[in-house]
Amino acid sequence: KTEFITLSFEELKEIEYKEIKIKELDITRDWLLICCYTAQRVGDFLNYTKDNLITLDDDNLYLDIVQAKTKQQVYIPLNNTIKRILKKYNNNFPPLYSKSKSYNEKKFNELVKRVGSYCGLNEIVTANLKVKNRLETITDKKYKFLQSHTGRRSFATNYNGKINTRLIMAITGHKSETVFNNYIQRKPDELAKEFAIQSSKLDN
Repeated sequence: KTEFITLSFEELKEIEYKEIKIKELDITRDWLLICCYTAQRVGDFLNYTKDNLITLDDDNLYLDIVQAKTKQQVYIPLNNTIKRILKKYNNNFPPLYSKSKSYNEKKFNELVKRVGSYCGLNEIVTANLKVKNRLETITDKKYKFLQSHTGRRSFATNYNGKINTRLIMAITGHKSETVFNNYIQRKPDELAKEFAIQSSKLDN
C-alpha cells in the first residue's frame, strides 16, 4: 500500500496553538490548518475567499466551492479552528504569497515543511516522498513529508470511522469509495480497535 503521512487531531491542535512570530510561517500554518479541516486540493484551498462563505438555513457557516479538477460543487462546514483563523484576518482567509497561482502552491509546499519543523514534528517515519519527480520510500523526520495534499489525507483519515463515509466523501468530492480508501492511513490494529468500540455498542 502507498504510504503517506497524516496529521492527527492532536497534532493539529499543537500546530494551532504554537506561537509563531515569523509572519510568513504564521500564514502558512493557518493555510495548513485550513486544508486539513476542509479536505480540498491545493488548487482549491489557496483560492478560498470570503465570497465562498455562506450561511445555510441551519445558521452554520459553510464554504461553497466548485472543485477545479472535478467541477463538482461541495459545501464544507467550518469548524471553530477555521472560524478563529477567519476572525484573525478580519473575516477573511490568510493572504497569499503572490498573485501567481503556481508560485503560491510551490511556496506553500516549501514553507509548510518549515512550519512542521518549527512545531516539532520530528518523529522518524517511513513514507513516500517525491524526489526529482520520482516517488521514493524514505525514512526521515515527519515534517519533511508535509505537503499540500497532507491536508486532504489527514481529513479523510481523522474522520474515518467517526463519521459516515458517504458524508466524508461529500466533503472531499470523491465519487469512488475505492479511491477514497487510498487516502486512509490507519494501521490494522487501529482499525481493529475502532471496530471493537463500535461493535461493542451493538453487543448484547
